[in-house]
Amino acid sequence: MDQHIRGTNRHRYIYLIRHGDYERTDEVFGGVLTDRGVEQARCLIEPLSKIPVDAIYSSTMNRAHQTAQIIAEGCHPELPVQRTPWLNERLLPGFPDREPNRPEYDRESRETLDKVWARFFRPSRSERHDVLVCHGNIIRALLMRAVGAPLEQWYFPSIAQCGITQLVSDKTDRTRLISFNERGHHHDVPRRRFLP
Repeated sequence: MDQHIRGTNRHRYIYLIRHGDYERTDEVFGGVLTDRGVEQARCLIEPLSKIPVDAIYSSTMNRAHQTAQIIAEGCHPELPVQRTPWLNERLLPGFPDREPNRPEYDRESRETLDKVWARFFRPSRSERHDVLVCHGNIIRALLMRAVGAPLEQWYFPSIAQCGITQLVSDKTDRTRLISFNERGHHHDVPRRRFLP
């Protein structure tokens, strides 16, 4: 990512970041980052230090909050990480292996996505840059909305841990995808080996 010079436009830039590699644990809601996950999060510091970030948000799940804290401490220590359950991981309508006939859960998921969209993708009075550290399913669902695809297609894109997806909303309330799942900053993190 090149150094960004803040301009006079009224664009809202949104950086969607999936948390780092983690281990599940009964003691901590949302799991704990592994050493690899910590390194993945540290790799975000350089690209995000080139952006005049206005706010950093995370889900209330620990793996996302830990990732956001590493970002904030590394490049924007003046910004507190703001936590919201709206960004928590969830299953969404259309997932092929989930239990059928869960209309209440589906309705709640859609309503939560509407809240996220209204809060973070609305037009801004001046140029703004918000980092949202959350989860793959939420990022996929927001991506579907941005490109005008049906929400039920959300599970097709693959979202890398600590990948950056950048969108921009303008004063006409139009949201465009700038980049998807950027991983160039991961060059020093060893990839996991999958054995047959």
